Amino acid sequence: MADQNFTMYSGDTQDVTATITDDDSASVALAGMTIKWGFATAPGQTAIVTKTTTDSDITISGNTFSFEIAPSDTTSLAGTYYHEAECTDATNDVQTVLSGWMTVKADIL
Repeated sequence: MADQNFTMYSGDTQDVTATITDDDSASVALAGMTIKWGFATAPGQTAIVTKTTTDSDITISGNTFSFEIAPSDTTSLAGTYYHEAECTDATNDVQTVLSGWMTVKADIL
């Protein structure tokens, strides 16, 4: 799922939900998988914030996962950041399932 771009304001709460399907548009059961999401200044850079199922930041329901970007995750940030999510299954196969650009707009409050 490339090009999953979105815009938010610095210091706001942002709920993110992703539905995962395979190349044939069939649902992919996510139960038992480890999911990680993060954002950085650019691809290949160190993540500024990460969310994981291991830390209970990400919840799974069927072929959908969701998490919250908390106000503290983006306070004082402004600009465009690269984000991605990857799933690891029980056999340690890893698949990047979400990627794109997150624009954080500066706010005044």
